[in-house]
Amino acid sequence: MPRPLLALIALLLCIAAGARAQERHLLIMEPEIEGDTSPLGQAGYAERLDRTSDFITASLAGVYAIVPAARADVSLAKHRRRAKVHMCAPCAMESGREAGADRTLQVWVFRMSALVLSMQAVLRDVETGEVRYATAHDFRGDTEAAWRHAANRLVAGIAAIPPKDR
Repeated sequence: MPRPLLALIALLLCIAAGARAQERHLLIMEPEIEGDTSPLGQAGYAERLDRTSDFITASLAGVYAIVPAARADVSLAKHRRRAKVHMCAPCAMESGREAGADRTLQVWVFRMSALVLSMQAVLRDVETGEVRYATAHDFRGDTEAAWRHAANRLVAGIAAIPPKDR
């Protein structure tokens, strides 16, 4: 292989390694639902919350290095017993530190009725607690398609954050 080509390949590998080294690590907290969950109950929404979390995780894998939630099992188990974990900044910071993450993402859905829902999220710096991004996406219809649309909008908003601000 010619030397200039080898040099170019080496340079590209170094750039890629440097970019990967600067990539932020994200812990995605377990999503929650609140509001009127009377048709299915909290447990009835567990599968939809899991699918939504899996979708968000897969979609943000190109933006962040996703930290497995298993790295924060101890604090997540402790906070799971607490109501409204999505509103608890110290909970997110503790779980993020335990997992070795730079950021945490807390996602929750407020269900006003079968017609009116809102998917909300807070992206937080683990060390300072600073909110790096917060959003709420209202959506209509308690359907898989409506949830996916809201999750798509959430992911697009996070992906649009300039890299230096993520």
